[in-house]
Amino acid sequence: LKKVLALVLVVAMMASFAVSAGAASFTDNAKIVYNDAVKLLSNLDVINGFTDGSFNPEGNVTRAQTAKMIAYMNGGEDASSTFAASAKFNDVANGYWAANSIGYCATKEIVAGAGNNLYYPNNDVTGVQLAKMALVALGYDPTIEKLTGSAWAINTINLAEDAGLFDDMNKDFNASAAASRQEAAQILYNMLPSEMVC
Repeated sequence: LKKVLALVLVVAMMASFAVSAGAASFTDNAKIVYNDAVKLLSNLDVINGFTDGSFNPEGNVTRAQTAKMIAYMNGGEDASSTFAASAKFNDVANGYWAANSIGYCATKEIVAGAGNNLYYPNNDVTGVQLAKMALVALGYDPTIEKLTGSAWAINTINLAEDAGLFDDMNKDFNASAAASRQEAAQILYNMLPSEMVC
């Protein structure tokens, strides 16, 4: 059984105008390569810029930022509003800005800790790690799809490519390297037409 990703309904209504009029404007727009992804996801509050007005598209995306984006992709702000206590990581305090999102993703088994009850929220996320989180968020079972174990990375890359998560990525995109904020936006943008697997 499959169901359409809930956010697609929102995108269907907004796509005609979200990428043009009313699109978020950042002081470093000229550096943004994946314009449609960044503009649409910023309008949907999935991603945000910084207080200085920049987006920092080439900066690396962190584990905390990724959890926030995935949580909002899966169910909007409500999906991550009451899950701080569910995080249960020693380095994620209840008052931490992404605590609810991390707790939500941990509850849904989209993310896991790094051992010793730690999450390392400020660590970078690689493209393949982000793709795995996206696939699990879409309903793919990591055990069935062999997204764990010694071959998890290559299996994740293959499945992500089949699911279209790497569509329209530049030729210099390296899934094994730390993902930039705009690369993360494009991967999550590519989730929108996907179907959730139940």
